[in-house]
Amino acid sequence: MSASLAKAFGLFSGLLQYRYYHAIHIALEHSDDPDAMVALFHDLVEDGDVTWQQIEDAKVLSDEQLEALKTLTHDKSMTYRDYILSCVGNPIARKVKLWDVEHHLNTKDSLANWLEPKYHKARSILTGTEIEHQGYGKEV
Repeated sequence: MSASLAKAFGLFSGLLQYRYYHAIHIALEHSDDPDAMVALFHDLVEDGDVTWQQIEDAKVLSDEQLEALKTLTHDKSMTYRDYILSCVGNPIARKVKLWDVEHHLNTKDSLANWLEPKYHKARSILTGTEIEHQGYGKEV
């Protein structure tokens, strides 16, 4: 395990609840990509008790990766669609969000039924293949 990955896992101390296994899984699945570190952190600020300062102090992300992570952290004042569109504008955020969406869609046993259309729509926006799906509308 690289020193930076070990340092990153240090931020998970006390946070290894079920929802964080998702981020760990994505990071390990893409461990050959330097942006796997962004995947590892992608839910910590939004869903956890980790602060931006803690992530910055860990010094495991480049400035470009940190900016992508900030883009990936859903600002709740934005609609989900606008949030996904903001990810499209950042190449790292786009890639990691696509990994995230694909993982959710591939683990349907833990995916709430109402989330599946939302993630399909997000995937189509992220891949540039967006089409209007009957019943999904623009709210996604």
